[in-house]
Amino acid sequence: MWVGLWQECALMARHWAWPGVAACLVGTVWLKSRKQWLQEAAQRRTVRAREELEAYAALDVRIPQDGDLGPLALRVCRVVKEKSSFHRAAMLVRETEGRVKIAGSIGMEDQVLGALRLWGDQVAEAERSGGAGCSRGDGGLGSRMGANSFAVVLGKGPAAPGFGRAIVIPLWTTGGRIVGALVVCADGLLSVRRSSVVEAIAALEGLAAKLSRSMENAV
Repeated sequence: MWVGLWQECALMARHWAWPGVAACLVGTVWLKSRKQWLQEAAQRRTVRAREELEAYAALDVRIPQDGDLGPLALRVCRVVKEKSSFHRAAMLVRETEGRVKIAGSIGMEDQVLGALRLWGDQVAEAERSGGAGCSRGDGGLGSRMGANSFAVVLGKGPAAPGFGRAIVIPLWTTGGRIVGALVVCADGLLSVRRSSVVEAIAALEGLAAKLSRSMENAV
């Protein structure tokens, strides 16, 4: 009697153990696959970041003798679109009379460009009047993101033409004057972790510093 009961219990244990073993094996395979996927994704990000830095380092940012920054702005925007995480970019420059104009852009709609022009006029006016936005550390350009970048809202509201979110990286002279800016559209900014955004714009801040030196030296 006891032998038969023991055999029956052993059979039941084996019957119920196999699904548990199978689930354990599936879980182990899934964890290993996910770990490998994460490692490969990290490697891809590292390679892409290195390629982005190399592209910016190789970019010729010399100012032409005639002072026309249009071709340079288009080259900058094209490289930013190809190598960064942002696919819409613009370069703003300061004109001799003090206004800020859009020297070149890629992927930006006319309404967004209009909102950017308005933003540039506001910054120029603030600098002339000594108000917010006229110096590096006052925070008047928007919500600070990285070491030298700001998140700004374009337009007056969601229903306004050109409304959207952008990241602006000012082009500062050593004296603290804005001579232009790099701008990338970031409409999905609020749905992305801040650390991810800061990481994505670090190389762009380096490019902005390179442009700033070139523009200041050309004066």
